[in-house]
Order: sequence, then C-alpha cells, then structure tokens
Amino acid sequence: MSIDRQTYSIENQRDAIEVYADLMGYDIVATYEDAGRSGLNIERRPGLRRLLEDVENGQADFETVVVYD
Repeated sequence: MSIDRQTYSIENQRDAIEVYADLMGYDIVATYEDAGRSGLNIERRPGLRRLLEDVENGQADFETVVVYD
C-alpha cells in the first residue's frame, strides 16, 4: 500500500475525525462513509445519499458534519 493510500484510508480518516471531534468537544453520533468511492456522482455514494436523506427527513440527530477532505 502506498503512503498516499495509507494517508487517505477510511481507518486513518476515521481516526483523524475522532481526534478532531475530541479536540472540539464533539460527540460522534453517526458515521457516513463511502469506502472506495470517489468523484462527484452522488448515485455512486450511498453514504452521502443516506446523510442527505437523514437531514431531509429530520432523522439527523446532530448539528455539525465533519468531513475529512
């Protein structure tokens, strides 16, 4: 695995978000991810679609979304 792939792995992204959330005093109440997915096509991003649906349907029990980019 290349260093770039290790840096951007889902596990490393999750770890970085957990550290950030802890520093900011945030509780992580939900996680949405699209492993192995990239690009702008929302049809291929089930995690992103689920996040948007939860927000639109009032199912989102959170005020902040943290994105590793």
